[in-house]
Amino acid sequence: MQGRAQTITAYSYPPAPWLFKASRIHYQFRQVATPAALPTVPDDGIDLLSLNGNTLGGFFAVEYESSPIGPYKEVAVLSSLVARQWGLGGIGAWASHIFVDSEAAAEAGKDIWGLPASVVQIDFDASSIVGNENDDAPVSFFLSDEMVKVSNWAKSKEDTTSSFPLDVTLPSFSGCLDSSASGEDNNSALLRYPLRIFETKSFSIASAGEISYTGDDKSLQAIVESSQSLLSINVGGVNLCAGVPDIISTPR
Repeated sequence: MQGRAQTITAYSYPPAPWLFKASRIHYQFRQVATPAALPTVPDDGIDLLSLNGNTLGGFFAVEYESSPIGPYKEVAVLSSLVARQWGLGGIGAWASHIFVDSEAAAEAGKDIWGLPASVVQIDFDASSIVGNENDDAPVSFFLSDEMVKVSNWAKSKEDTTSSFPLDVTLPSFSGCLDSSASGEDNNSALLRYPLRIFETKSFSIASAGEISYTGDDKSLQAIVESSQSLLSINVGGVNLCAGVPDIISTPR
């Protein structure tokens, strides 16, 4: 079944598409063991892409200066690379965990895009807190069930090259939330929406830092413990435009 998710633009959200302006983005690519990633991916509608027992995941941090629901910080755990219809229906990253520091952002994430968003305290200047004060140290993530700390965040903004005119639209998959918990039928479906990234001001490639997690989420623990760092990218001054999701599969 495929259709337009019409109900998501009701209530207080402005009309689509939705524009986000980010001061900076940090994306750390990670190799994630397939057995750890597989339980986080829906078993109907999309397939996890794996090679030699691993898939491509990562950790994504962004600071939004403006958005339809105001400024906020976000850290996303991307558990795997997924595809629909052997890639003919698109290839994209699957977000198993989304952390935001705004209740409005969490609600919009669940209501509009079917994202597993939760509200935690996010510290993007955690170098002194986590004891990582080396100026040359890469950006690192320290996660718990109540807080996310990102060290050397300021360095990710400084460590950039000249203007990088990136303009790309990526297919993004989401949804399949527990409707009994969310109270919404729409975000229990598998969704696909266009995400355009454009007008970037700067770009750089950096080494990947440390990832750690302390808490009770077994799936997140497995992703962190089974993953290995690849590389990181820093993007400064970027616009993101998210379109209305399509419902591409409904729960059986």
